[in-house]
Amino acid sequence: MKNFIALVILVALVVACSDEIFVPVNSPPTIESLKADSTIIAVNSVISIQCTATDPDNDDLSFEWISAPGTIQGEGATVCFLAPEVGAQFAVVCRVSDQNNNSAQSKVTINVIGNESLIYQKVIDYFSRDDWKLFIVDTTYSDMDVFPEDFPNSTPFEQLNGLDQITFKNYRMENQKPGSLHDYPFWNSEHELLKNKEFFSIFGHEMKWPASCSGWDKLDILYSVNTWTNRLLFLSKPGFNLQKNQALLFVSEVYRFYDFGYFIILKKEKEWEVEKGIRIWHSDFHCAE
Repeated sequence: MKNFIALVILVALVVACSDEIFVPVNSPPTIESLKADSTIIAVNSVISIQCTATDPDNDDLSFEWISAPGTIQGEGATVCFLAPEVGAQFAVVCRVSDQNNNSAQSKVTINVIGNESLIYQKVIDYFSRDDWKLFIVDTTYSDMDVFPEDFPNSTPFEQLNGLDQITFKNYRMENQKPGSLHDYPFWNSEHELLKNKEFFSIFGHEMKWPASCSGWDKLDILYSVNTWTNRLLFLSKPGFNLQKNQALLFVSEVYRFYDFGYFIILKKEKEWEVEKGIRIWHSDFHCAE
């Protein structure tokens, strides 16, 4: 009888205590933000990237940074990213872990620009085979909606000034049909300078119509539905007579690298010999995806 009573008491204690048994669950950290000083940088430049993370259990956190190519300098929540010598899009990943092997990760994409020399040289070589009177401009800059004098001094090209908006509007009223966007005298894309095979040999893939948002693409400058609405103004430089020479420059073809770099291939008339290394001012809306 005593044994039975003891057993009943033991079972009662176990049942009573079972409700109080609590096994803590450790929660993973949370990445609140992953920010870079700039997401568009030049080759071989350095930016700072900061990861802000918290842990609901107040665990100590460790930070692991991953980027290839590109070099991560430093450690902890804030590091420096050294861009490689080639231009492309690079993902920098930050993985945050606690001492219980719980982790979270996030990434920031860095657009590295300014050194497309291999493709640039291929384009030059291709069009220099004959006297096509072509001028190629490499406009690998992220913000095209600014005046040329606002470009950084580090630009490898001489800057070329465009007409101000008032002059541009006056010309449009006098020379263009109302509502027409692409009848300016410098538009000329009736012929195709590069065939598909030749395009592939230079840019590494076939043309895409309409242009996608990644890789080199040929843009249809006459495409009028948001994929490419180009407001390229007349070009000028010191000593350039706008009234006499305003129609001497023609846009033949446009190529784009991702959503920030361009090759503008211009057809020029022999009366005006344009020197190499002149930057175009233009603004555009082109990415349909």
